[in-house]
Amino acid sequence: MKLTPLVLVAILLLVVAALASAQEPPAVEPVSVTAVATPEEEATVAQLVAMLPTVQPLDTSCINCHQDAELLQQLAEEPEVVEKLSEGSG
Repeated sequence: MKLTPLVLVAILLLVVAALASAQEPPAVEPVSVTAVATPEEEATVAQLVAMLPTVQPLDTSCINCHQDAELLQQLAEEPEVVEKLSEGSG
């Protein structure tokens, strides 16, 4: 029986996957970080936050209008049918 290169690669990948799953991952200890800001740092952060641009609320008038079915029906206009000069009888 002759093994093709594709079959050999598949077998090699299976062996590597089996070896990799047999090894246990290293144990990782949880790290807890506790940082206490000094009053100077808090003041600096407050100044930086005050310098940030304020977020403007989104204009929701379009969304409100398009969600109101009655208003949409009142404002709806029928498209004007324009007859081309090359059309029609004649």
